[in-house]
Amino acid sequence: MLRPYAAERTIQSKLFYRGYDLELRRAPSGWQVGIYPRRADLPILGRNEIFARDPDEAVVMAKGRVDGATSSPEVPSFINLSVARATGTNKQ
Repeated sequence: MLRPYAAERTIQSKLFYRGYDLELRRAPSGWQVGIYPRRADLPILGRNEIFARDPDEAVVMAKGRVDGATSSPEVPSFINLSVARATGTNKQ
């Protein structure tokens, strides 16, 4: 008897990272991580699924996506450093 398709898409592992749920599951060509915010104040990602051949690689990529969404400043830090050096406000 054939197994139902939904059984293959079950969550293998659920991780919590910086306020997001990372749901690791087996995909037909490797591994998939779904990224879902747990709080209303967190940004919803435009692409909330990561696919990779290795489960560890998929989780690392998902964490990188979360880091990019939660730490994206209005102005990149290298520009702030350049302005600080130009104005003499850099105290290193």
